[in-house]
Amino acid sequence: MNCKLADSLYDVGALDWEIRDFHGVYTPQGSKYNSFLLLDEKIAIIDSVKECFGKETICKIKEIIKERDVDYLVSLHTEPDHAGSITEYFKEFKNIKLVCLEKNYEFIKNFLPDLDGSRVLVLKSGESLSLGEKTLVLKSLPMTHWPDTTSAYIPEKGWLFTSDFFGSLISISRPFYDQLQSDIYPFIRDYFAFLMRPFESLTKKALDYYKSLNPTMILPAHGPFYRRPEDIKYIFDVTEKLINDPTENKVIVVYTTMWHTTEKMAKLISEGAGCKNDCEVKVFDLREDPVSVIMGEIMTCKAFAIGSPTVYNGVFPNILPLLRLMRLLRLKGKRAVIFGSFGWSGGAVKEIEDAIKPLGVEVIEKIETRFSLKPEEIKKCLEVGKMLAEL
Repeated sequence: MNCKLADSLYDVGALDWEIRDFHGVYTPQGSKYNSFLLLDEKIAIIDSVKECFGKETICKIKEIIKERDVDYLVSLHTEPDHAGSITEYFKEFKNIKLVCLEKNYEFIKNFLPDLDGSRVLVLKSGESLSLGEKTLVLKSLPMTHWPDTTSAYIPEKGWLFTSDFFGSLISISRPFYDQLQSDIYPFIRDYFAFLMRPFESLTKKALDYYKSLNPTMILPAHGPFYRRPEDIKYIFDVTEKLINDPTENKVIVVYTTMWHTTEKMAKLISEGAGCKNDCEVKVFDLREDPVSVIMGEIMTCKAFAIGSPTVYNGVFPNILPLLRLMRLLRLKGKRAVIFGSFGWSGGAVKEIEDAIKPLGVEVIEKIETRFSLKPEEIKKCLEVGKMLAEL
């Protein structure tokens, strides 16, 4: 089924209801690969979709254009969820030309070494492509996810295509933000934490550029579209906060455990933090909870506690991905408590400290117990939880 977004603009993307992990980001409600069909004197598609959905989107396109051919496939980003069907489109639409910027073409040539170069039109950043009444202006915005990230803007309409920027990984049957029945902020936050947070200065420049255009509609490559002025302001404001200061009055407790001693410590710390009513407290178990969700929560907390039992003089292995990915979050200035348990040798608390202190995190307390919690350690866990909440 096709979705008309505006006169001469269609959403011909694909819904991926079943995917639950999108290269590390937890997607409990699937994902959506947005692709756009523009009708004018020339017909253009902005981005293709994941390879397995290529034939499906071609059917949608042909249903709309009837006997006409597609003139241009504009590639804003070369990751396979956006460029995976290029070969299929070239086979189906005999006159189609790929349009992209130089960095995109560098990547595409490596993704698709057999692609016919005579059917590629390479533009420079800031150059435009005329479709007739409408013009597409392409601009390079490197490292607002990948080095090749490109935006497309139609000044005659105010339509802004932002690739992954302003995206969220959620599968939705209604295309616009104002049609949603539930809050998708956690999806926006977790997506930003994983993909955009490391590149502060570049994402800020991109946001300033997008604001300067005063768009009438924002069309990212994933998630819903924004068309009402208040919704465009919302996604601008949320993104600005995530870039500049995402801190909320919230304490996060993250742990992994073997024989439940570290788990007991985590629950005591969260109990202590919960004594301060106006501070939100959340507890995450790394055996069950997705790392990408925990990353989003740590990025937006004011303080956190993190714990692991010792295994062979170091941390329990399932905490290692989080420790590595925390480098992306720009945590300088956040405060933390480290806790853990051990039997015949310690080491986990030290390994966590060695991982997070270089990130600019201030470690305000360390708690380590041997085999089981003693009364004074129980008291200390409660006290440090309260201390975190009062920061």
